[in-house]
Amino acid sequence: MLLRFGVENLFSFRDYQEISLVVPKRSNQDAVRGVLSGPGIKDPVVPVAAIYGANASGKSNLLASLLFFVKAIRWSHSEPGMPNARVSFGLDDVSKQAPSRMECDVIANGVRYQYGFRIDDQRVLEEWLYEFAVGSRHRILFHRNHAETEEFYFGPYLKGNNRAIQEQTRKDSLFLSTAGINNHKTLNPLWNFFSDDLIGNLGIDERSRISSSMNDLESNSVLREQVVSFLREADTGISGIKMSDMPSELQEKIIKNVDRQFSNNQSMRDIAKRLVPAMKNILFQHSIGSKDYTLHHGLESRGTQTMLGLGIQVCRILERGGVLVVDELESGLHPFVAKRLVDLFQDSNTNSTGAQLLFATHYTHLMTDLAPAQIWLCEKNGQGATEIYPLTAAQPRKGENLEHGYLRGRYGGVPYMGPIENVWPFRKRIKAGEVVP
Repeated sequence: MLLRFGVENLFSFRDYQEISLVVPKRSNQDAVRGVLSGPGIKDPVVPVAAIYGANASGKSNLLASLLFFVKAIRWSHSEPGMPNARVSFGLDDVSKQAPSRMECDVIANGVRYQYGFRIDDQRVLEEWLYEFAVGSRHRILFHRNHAETEEFYFGPYLKGNNRAIQEQTRKDSLFLSTAGINNHKTLNPLWNFFSDDLIGNLGIDERSRISSSMNDLESNSVLREQVVSFLREADTGISGIKMSDMPSELQEKIIKNVDRQFSNNQSMRDIAKRLVPAMKNILFQHSIGSKDYTLHHGLESRGTQTMLGLGIQVCRILERGGVLVVDELESGLHPFVAKRLVDLFQDSNTNSTGAQLLFATHYTHLMTDLAPAQIWLCEKNGQGATEIYPLTAAQPRKGENLEHGYLRGRYGGVPYMGPIENVWPFRKRIKAGEVVP
């Protein structure tokens, strides 16, 4: 369960900004549907949080920052160069050289943690992990600071082969990443949360998303039936899903493409050679009258392919719990389908595992299904840096029409649109008799 995420000096975020999924006491907590709870958390936690804002305001960058954070935990030990992959705030000279900071609060395996790190372009500068045991104050599991004589401090509650893993931790990799890959006794549940339970969907190719879930779809009949039910309810005309082996010539073509695109990344080429032979073709069944017809998923509409890829992720998360992060939820989806996706997470009958959905969107009609505590707004300040704030900061009245208020600009987070002539300035010059090349 995700409780909070904060970021500083990454992408369009210059100053420290954070989003919280814990409902504050000062807001109308009863307005949130399907609230979640966790050990040591007095206030309810939202199952769904939405991010709104104008184009280029930083909505996608917030989600990209969270997924950069997750990928660093997953892969920095096995794939060197993580600090150099960061993109610091680029609109002032100071930020380009300054470190980046990311941190979050999560509940993993029934335990609440606070974890974070600071990096520059060369190394991990600082890394910390605190545990919040029920009925006690937070306790330090480990703290790493490269400026200290003793870079690593391990608290008495961190049981495991700490020093051996410290020796394997490079300056450009996270200790948590090294610990997770080496199956650290105490830290493995937290690493598993970031590796398995926080899934990102930032508009990647539908075929890639579907292919990555192919094994689950083939081996898990319950998941497959859930996905079919979702597609059927969305009025796609699909009545079933089948899978067949991918032709060998197509497998060879995919491997050659990967070799060409990742010529400098041997690990990616090895992964492709291992996974591609197991890929399957997905076939959709359509029942027309008394007959069944089969179509390859590539022949279906873009909207159907989007629903399949996203539907697999949604059903997996709802089945086992976790956090699904989606950018542009509306992309390729009918508004009714997008609304139903949100409803699935806010209904305890369909979300019995405490799953969460965090998404960015321009679909204002979804506001009617959300409480103010579930809506966050992004804006760019005068220096081009993203600032994020909750809609509760605008203190909307109880029962207020949030969609109407947002579209009127009452809460901020909307673009300023000048006169329509400004969209096509040549028009003014032509009217004035000026020759426009």
